[in-house]
Amino acid sequence: MRIRAEGDRASAYTQRVKEVRAEGSTCAITAKLNDTKTVLSNLIRTAEQVDNDTANLGSESATVNAALEAENVPLRVIRECVVFRKQRPTRELVRDEVEYEMQMLEKEHMETCALYQQTLYACGNELKRLEDTRGKLQYDCDQKEETIRLDSEVLGMVVGGPLSPMSGKSNILPYTWTGTSAELMSFAQDVCATAQRLTSKSANIRAARAGIEEEGRQRAVAALKKRVFDTETLATEIKMRIAQVDADVVADQAEKVSLEQAIEDKKPALELAKSRLNARLSRPGIERVRDVAERALEAEVVDLTRSIEELALSRERVIANLARLVASREQLAADLADKEVALSIDSDCVGRMEGIVY
Repeated sequence: MRIRAEGDRASAYTQRVKEVRAEGSTCAITAKLNDTKTVLSNLIRTAEQVDNDTANLGSESATVNAALEAENVPLRVIRECVVFRKQRPTRELVRDEVEYEMQMLEKEHMETCALYQQTLYACGNELKRLEDTRGKLQYDCDQKEETIRLDSEVLGMVVGGPLSPMSGKSNILPYTWTGTSAELMSFAQDVCATAQRLTSKSANIRAARAGIEEEGRQRAVAALKKRVFDTETLATEIKMRIAQVDADVVADQAEKVSLEQAIEDKKPALELAKSRLNARLSRPGIERVRDVAERALEAEVVDLTRSIEELALSRERVIANLARLVASREQLAADLADKEVALSIDSDCVGRMEGIVY
């Protein structure tokens, strides 16, 4: 009886020890399983953040690429206007404010293109980092899910299988296991933060460059409109001067006709006086005296001759002035034609520049 009682006690003790150890291993596995689930949950959240930042950065990269492509439109218009303005007449080819503003605007667009290209390069590099990080997170998630599955199966075991050789012990320490995922998530958060900063910076660059380019366009349009106004003012003044020249030409032509008529009117009188004087010179010898009549006829011939010469000189001056007026009108007309060509070109450029939309 005593031996049986001791055997029962030993059996009970052994059973209790087995239960305590089983309970301890079960608690340890459960704790490890919960820890793994917690880490997996954090990994999934981090992966979702990476996916979100990847989508945002990808969208921003696509927007920047579209903005870079869109830069070709205003650049083409600006360059077309520059080339078009070079077709102005020679006397209108001046280095004016319009040319300066056009050059500055083209330079600003080229700077924008360079910034966009740099941004696209940075976005490409960062997207690769996000992709690599996402791959590492996914691999870690897959490992954790497999571990959870195995530990869950272990917890569900009630009866052991056939005895098999023991595998080697795990060689990764717990703190190393925890630290690996923590470091990966910390690295992923740093990558995400960089991607977020780049996304925000890119959006700010686009907004700033759009504002700078719009200001430059407005300055160029204002310079063009001022140039058009100045050209129109000069063209109006030239038209007024042409009208005045035309009026002077008409007046001089009338004066020329009047002078010629006056000369023609005096020629008969001069011929008559000369004939009278010559007739009296044929008097007989003793009668050929320088009397009052002869001196009067000589004075008349001199006065008429001088008057005709003065009228002829005035006529020559009028003719010379007419030639100058005609030359001046031709020059004014040529200048007006050049102004009208330049006005047409600059007005067309105003329409093109106003059609640019950022």
